[in-house]
Order: sequence, then C-alpha cells, then structure tokens
Amino acid sequence: MKLGRNDPCSCGSGLKFKKCCGTASAPLLVEKQAGAETLMARSVEAHQSGQLEEAAQGYRQVIKATPGNGNALHLLGVVEYQLGNFSTAIDLIKKAIPYLPGIAEVHINLGAAYMDSGQFDEAAACFNKALSIQPLHPKAYMNLGKLFSERLILDKALESYRQALSVSPNNMVAYSSFLFILLYDPKQTLASLAEAHQEWAQLVSRQVQGYTDYKNGRNPERILRIGYVSPDFGRHPVGYFLLPVLKAHDREKVRVYCYSNRIKEDEITGRLKNSADEWLNIAGKDDREIARQIRNDRIDILVDLAGHTAGNSLSLFAIHPAPLQVTWAGYMGTTGLRQMDYILTNRHATPPGTEKYYSERFLFLPDDYICYEPPDYAPPVAGLPALTNGVVTFGCFNNLAKVNEKVVSLWARLLKRLPGSRLVLTTKQLDNAEICRRYAEMFEARGVADRVHLEGSLPHKSLLEKYHRIDISLDPFPYTGALSTLESLWMGVPVVTLAGEIMVGRQSLCHVVAVGMNELIAKTEEDYLRIAEELANDLPRLSSLRSGLRGRMKETVCDEFRFTASLEAAFQDIWRNWCISTAN
Repeated sequence: MKLGRNDPCSCGSGLKFKKCCGTASAPLLVEKQAGAETLMARSVEAHQSGQLEEAAQGYRQVIKATPGNGNALHLLGVVEYQLGNFSTAIDLIKKAIPYLPGIAEVHINLGAAYMDSGQFDEAAACFNKALSIQPLHPKAYMNLGKLFSERLILDKALESYRQALSVSPNNMVAYSSFLFILLYDPKQTLASLAEAHQEWAQLVSRQVQGYTDYKNGRNPERILRIGYVSPDFGRHPVGYFLLPVLKAHDREKVRVYCYSNRIKEDEITGRLKNSADEWLNIAGKDDREIARQIRNDRIDILVDLAGHTAGNSLSLFAIHPAPLQVTWAGYMGTTGLRQMDYILTNRHATPPGTEKYYSERFLFLPDDYICYEPPDYAPPVAGLPALTNGVVTFGCFNNLAKVNEKVVSLWARLLKRLPGSRLVLTTKQLDNAEICRRYAEMFEARGVADRVHLEGSLPHKSLLEKYHRIDISLDPFPYTGALSTLESLWMGVPVVTLAGEIMVGRQSLCHVVAVGMNELIAKTEEDYLRIAEELANDLPRLSSLRSGLRGRMKETVCDEFRFTASLEAAFQDIWRNWCISTAN
C-alpha cells in the first residue's frame, strides 16, 4: 500500500511524506544539533523525492554523528524496506523503537517490513500495537487490510479498509485498495461494482478542480503526443504488456512520453526507458506539479495504466491535464472517474449492454485488448506429458486470491470425474506455510488432497518450464487470468475458462478468442467441467493443440506491429473527433 502524495505526518512536524513505495510514514523530531538537523532535513527531502540511496547515506551520517537518533534509525529502516531489504529494515526499526516511545507509525512500519517478508503473525502484532497507542489510526487499519489481503482472507481485508475509511473518509489509498479487492469477491456484479466506483469518484471530484482549457493544436492529422502513466514500469504484467507497444509505435504518427511513478527500477524499466521518446520520473511529486508538466509537454492523450491498483495516479487524472484521457490494461474495470474519457477494451471484454456500468466510453480494439511479448528465455514447447506418463495433469499458476472456495469445489469435482488425474498449483503465496496449509485443508475437505500438488515460487524461466508437466490449465473465476493465461498458451497449454459478467472475469476469454479457441470458453460451471473432461479424454486432440498454439500466438496476440497499429488508429480516431468537436 502507498501513502497519498500529500499525506501529512502525524508527528506534528509539518512534513509531508509525498511518496513511499511501501506502507511507511515518517515522523521527524526536531534535532538538537544544528548540523544533524540540517543533514536530517536534506535526507528527508531526498527520501521524499525518491532518491533512496542518497537518503540512506544521509541517515547513516546522522546516526554516526548522533548514535541515539531514533528518527534516523527509523527512516533508514524505511529506506531499506523500500529497497526490498526487509530483514535489515526490521533490525533498524526495532532499534529505533526505544527512542521513539508512543509513536504508532514506527510500529506500523515495522509491521510492514514483517508483512512483506512473510512474517504475518509478527506483522499483525505490530499493527495492533499501533492501534493500542493510537486507537482508530487509519494507516494501522490500512495495513491490517493489506495483511489480510496477503493472507488471502479477503472478507477481513475489506472490513479493515472499511474501518480505515470510517475514520479517514477522504483516504484515497484505502478507498482504491478497497475497490481493488472487490474485484475478487464472487458476490459482486457489474452493477454493484459500478456503484462502488462511482461513490469513490464523487468523493474525488469534490476535492479536485480540473482543467477545461487546452492549448494543443487542433490539427487532426499531426503527430500525436501520447503520455503513459504507471507505477508498474518494470517486472509487472503492465511492464510486459507495454514493452512491445513502445517498441512498435510508429514515430511518424506518435511521440511517446512515459511518466513513471516507480521508485525501484529493474531491467524491464531500462528497456522501457530505451523504447520511450521521453521519460519522466514523477515519484514524490505533487499532482498539480505533474499536471503542469503534462500540459507543458502538450500531451494529447494521457493513458492510465494502473486504475485502482497500488501507486495509482487517479487523483492526477481527476485534474484532467490532457485533452483526452484513457484507462487501459492495469485495471480491468471502470475507474468511476467521469474525467476518464475512455476505457481501452474489445467487444469480448465489454459486450453490448454493459456500457451503463462504466463512467468511461468504450474505445474498442479489433483483436485482443493487450499485446504479449514472450521472454527470450522461454523454453520451447515440449510434448504432451500425458502421452508419456499416462496421467492427465491440470495446472493453475495464478494468484491464489483468485482461487476461492467455489473454484476449489469445482476443481475437486473435476478430479473426481477423472480418476488418476492430478492438479498442480504453483505460486509464490504457497511459500507461506499458513496459506499452504489452508489450501491443503480445502482440498482435503473435498476428498482430493492426495491428487493436488501445492508448490511455491520459482524463477520465471523455471516457472515457464513447469508447463512441460501440465496438460491443461484451469482458469480461476470470477477474476480470471491475464499474463498467466498468455504464458500458458505460449507454452502450448490450452486454458479452460468460465466467461464471467465483470471485466476481470473475461480476460482469459479475450486471449482464448484471439487464438481462435472459442471452444474452451464455458458459459456455466457444468460447461466448464464438460470442456475440461472432454479435453482430458482426447489426448490426440490435446497433443495437436499443444503443437500449434505457439504458432497461433505469434500470428495474433504476439504480433506487436498489428496490435500497435490498431492502438494508434484508435487514438487517432478519438483525437480526430476531439479536434472536430472543439474546432470552434
């Protein structure tokens, strides 16, 4: 979870912790020594602007000069947390606690480090300690919400976010987190999700005064300036989806600007940077400052790639700094913002009749709604494993938050219909003993535990190689696969999916349709069982599908030039319409 850009520190220092990549907040007590005070202030400023290494160096110097400086210990721990060094962060923040008695944020930040290192019980104790110090602390409730989400106890996560909002109604971070988790709830409908998102948008719109005048030239045929905004320009599905598009953009038609809200960069970030015309780091900057930059850059179409996911910039889009604004790929659903002009989709993700549930207008692409560039280390497709081992193996490598009780029950019924078949679930969440035990018990209660293999995290190349063991992938619901479905198809493994009502329930459907395998799309749970059972009982057909899937992918979802040409055509259409509508 991320702090809001202008979240004031609760310690009374007056500082604003503008941007943090984790759940940390930063109290700063006035230093007695003038030199340490100056250095501390500079370090905090560097920290706020995302210059983590510089901030860490400064905090270390303060600690050396004033060994009992609890603030420097604490904030150095926060930096280490942001850098992903969780054990170091835990040690530093624990050392700071005796020097900072009665400050809830220190325990919140210690809990965040415990949580992200997988030590859930310790994290819960820290958040509850914070609440004992400062009852009704919104960040403590927000972190409990994230903790329950990490533990895959989503009903308690939703309740924790409700508590955070009850004491901090304008907390946009808590609200977005609440809305995102709703997408996993099997009880939600398009109508209920639309209502929840619109309530959030009304709250935001009351706080923001947006632009209505634009100096962009109205020439409908000129080169367009496209701005992409995301906290996920890196090893993340959004980074993978955007990379082939940035490389394939026709520079005679568009100029590409990337506004990165990401603090910790990686090799995918570097590749994205090299593929953009302009790259701007907006981490730690105020929305109005970013909006002015976008207007100065004369962006014609601003594209949101996060929706309500962590680190989003929807409050920036509420200002409407560009003439046209589009949401795409990072969040499969309405943002609720009336200031978001379009949602990039296709007719399978948002079929006719669903328009009334979206604040955005639909901007349709002719094929899939995203493009996939497989990694160059992806292994070749192997032969069908069932032909050699005589056993049909189902698999799912999705986020376990998507695998709810209803999904488990359906998969157990399938295994019982096919004696000797087995199911492999692989995800980093199964590294956690508590989660692994809970899922084992769910399958045990349905009498199939001995045929279900629960396996933890793997390097990405090894994860792709694991498809050599899988004959058929089973898609969860109502939140279906996206990148995981594309990876399965690339490795030659067909995906059985259940078409849902909400947009996230139709992601896999879009990918399966794109490769011409509509027969794998179920309309009901019984239909789902039938399709999977028929596939499992027809090994020659399965083998044929396996050998041909990668070729289908290359010709469709992986054709970045065709996809990007369609994307540019869609952008040019809405730009042309805007020029005409504002000509006078």
